[in-house]
Amino acid sequence: MKPIHKVSVTDQTVEKLKELIQTEGYQIGDRLPTQAEIGAILNIGRSAVREAIRVLEAEGVVEVLCGKGVFIINPIGNEKQSAEDWYEQNKTRITDFVNVRGAMEPLAIKLAMERATPADMEKIHEKLLAFERAMESGDPSVMETTDYEFHKAILETSRNQFILNIMDNINWLQRELRRESFKSHQEGLNAQEGHRKMYDAMVNSQTETAVEEMRMHVAYSRINYLKMLKNLQSKMYDKNSVI
Repeated sequence: MKPIHKVSVTDQTVEKLKELIQTEGYQIGDRLPTQAEIGAILNIGRSAVREAIRVLEAEGVVEVLCGKGVFIINPIGNEKQSAEDWYEQNKTRITDFVNVRGAMEPLAIKLAMERATPADMEKIHEKLLAFERAMESGDPSVMETTDYEFHKAILETSRNQFILNIMDNINWLQRELRRESFKSHQEGLNAQEGHRKMYDAMVNSQTETAVEEMRMHVAYSRINYLKMLKNLQSKMYDKNSVI
């Protein structure tokens, strides 16, 4: 039997918010209601609304302007958007994000190895095993969550709050792509192998190896994400060609 994939609260909220945007006929430049107002309309908590807005921002549907609100930049159902423009926009977002990861996470694992306590290493190991269990379940949402928690355990062990804050603030950018990526069993295996190599290097005090494994892990993520975006671009071309 194939595993049953549960739909996360965030995914459900994203779909409801998209439906709201379509139903109300929001156009480019229109401002959405506040998070509290959206929560009341959809009968959903503000934290779920906030995560859904982040997903829509990553998809290029809305833009969040601090102190001003959330604005529509590409209406839901606007099938005539240039697939090439869409790809270039999202390619830049992902490249910028992975560049930050590429700078922060290798440094974080280096600092973590200098500062880790036995309790820290036990926690990292627990998160490693949690991801491997998620692999067995085949649920992309659980895999995405446990993958993030493994990386966050290393970030926390670095004891560098600046790095941790940066990564916490931008992690949402890759959540949807990471979840989509984990629908491929092979991509899950690749992530599992990378996690294991990093952990083994940490346990064996092989700092240079750990840093290099993290660097390669992040670099592979960029290649994988851009490949996924390119595939989505092709689907958009196919869809637009019949309009």
